[in-house]
Parts: sequence; C-alpha cells; structure tokens
Amino acid sequence: MSFEKIIFAFISLLALSLLVTTSAGFSVSGSILKTEVTPGQEVVHVMTVKTEADESPLNLTAEIFGFGISTTGGNLKYSSEEDTSPYSARAFFEVSPNEFSLGPGESQEVVLEGRIPEDVGSGGRYAVVNIKTEPM
Repeated sequence: MSFEKIIFAFISLLALSLLVTTSAGFSVSGSILKTEVTPGQEVVHVMTVKTEADESPLNLTAEIFGFGISTTGGNLKYSSEEDTSPYSARAFFEVSPNEFSLGPGESQEVVLEGRIPEDVGSGGRYAVVNIKTEPM
C-alpha cells in the first residue's frame, strides 16, 4: 500500500459558477479546499454561507458531485451515476447540512467531512460541493 501524499481539491460551485455574483443572494467563505492528505486521514472543512442584509429569505441545498473540465474549458459536475473517474473524491465525503434556510443577513456553517480510504493510491482527486438556492 502506498502512503504517498494525495492531493484533493474541493471547489464550491455557487449557482453553477465559480464566483458568486451579487444576484445569487448569498456568498460562501472557505469555498476552496486544496490540501495534501494521506490514506486513512480524516478531513473536515468548514464553509460559511451568508446572505446579504437586504436579500429575501433563501432555501439552500448542498450536495457533492464529481468534478471535471469540458473540452472547451468549462466546469462539469457529475452525479453519482455519472461519476466514474478514478480521480473522483465524491464518494469519500459527506456534506452537512444538506438543506437549510437563511433569512436576510444570516449565516450557516456547512461542513464537508470524510475519511480517505486506505487503498486510495496516489495522485489528485477532485469533487465539487454544489450549494444552490431552491424555491421557497
């Protein structure tokens, strides 16, 4: 078994873009995690989602997807059925809470956590935490 370091990158896609616009109604701090880990290591990463004081209340969901880049350079997210890449970290992690509501000016911590499998091998692994608004 190899105990070489493994690099994982988690990128929060907000409203299907890498940068949160003011029209999205919320922002996320701690949205990118790029770290080196070893097999068997536990990973915990906290992101904070915050609404603007003048925004309407929001219902939000958080979900982990596989991550890829299209031939034109755009970002792709893959569901569990589509995520067949050996470089995916999607199955290693959970995000909580999965659903939450925020009023104007409120914030919520969203925690990404999991354990790196002992037999993961070396090399980069990727996943996306997608945080999006839902209808009220």
